Amino acid sequence: MRHWIQLIQEIAQDIFQELGSGFSEAIYQKAFEVALRERQIDYEEQRKVPIFFHGYFVGEAIPDLIVRDNGQAVVVVELKAVQNIGDKEVKQVKKYMEALKIPVGVVVNFSTSTAGDRPQIIEVNL
Repeated sequence: MRHWIQLIQEIAQDIFQELGSGFSEAIYQKAFEVALRERQIDYEEQRKVPIFFHGYFVGEAIPDLIVRDNGQAVVVVELKAVQNIGDKEVKQVKKYMEALKIPVGVVVNFSTSTAGDRPQIIEVNL
């Protein structure tokens, strides 16, 4: 799993070095998708994950990216473009991980703050 986390960190750093901060989350997501394709890494974007309560469908969760290895989902990647990552963002990715039964997730923040020379990255484990 460490390999995937390091790869995600490298991609995030590459994107940050070229684009910097200040763009919308959607731009960073498209850039992340380009970087994954360039590295021939299988992924899904904006996959709708059904959520059930007492056996009844109550809505959908939509993680930004799911990285796959040999057809298996291995890491949930949630991208942000906010000042700082907080508990809300970590809880959000944990909910996606639980729903998808994926033990590892990463929150990547291309901070709107002008401070810092790299994206903020938090690894999340179940």
